[in-house]
Amino acid sequence: MGVVRFTERHLHHDPPEPAELQRLTAAVREVLDAVLPPRPGVEMLIAVAGTATSAAAIAHDVQPYDPNRIHGSHITAGDLEQILARLAILPNSKRREVRGLHPDRAPTIVAGIVILLETVRAFGLDEIEISEHDILVGAALDQTRGRAGTG
Repeated sequence: MGVVRFTERHLHHDPPEPAELQRLTAAVREVLDAVLPPRPGVEMLIAVAGTATSAAAIAHDVQPYDPNRIHGSHITAGDLEQILARLAILPNSKRREVRGLHPDRAPTIVAGIVILLETVRAFGLDEIEISEHDILVGAALDQTRGRAGTG
């Protein structure tokens, strides 16, 4: 999955139509169902990268962007639902003006929030932690803990 790919495949109107959002959500769930075990048994999710940090900045009204306020913050599924409801009804030109959202992320943030929200739901969790570190930090931690190459 990716925000650009899923935006291009599923969101063809500006703002997206409800049926497009439903198809996008179904496509995200389909991918998650295919790759996740039935009961993942995960206690905590840590989200990285642009959608997650943007969602945190919007949820916590961080403007201008401050990585120190974002790193380690938490967002609930309810926060993500509210952000999605708010952004999905705005045309791209108005999403570009949302506090906490970098204007360049406006075209793909709706798909990103759907992916993030459905991921939280798929793991049966109510919140996620946001990290300013990237996935390579996690890979390095796995390597140092002897978990790399076990899959």
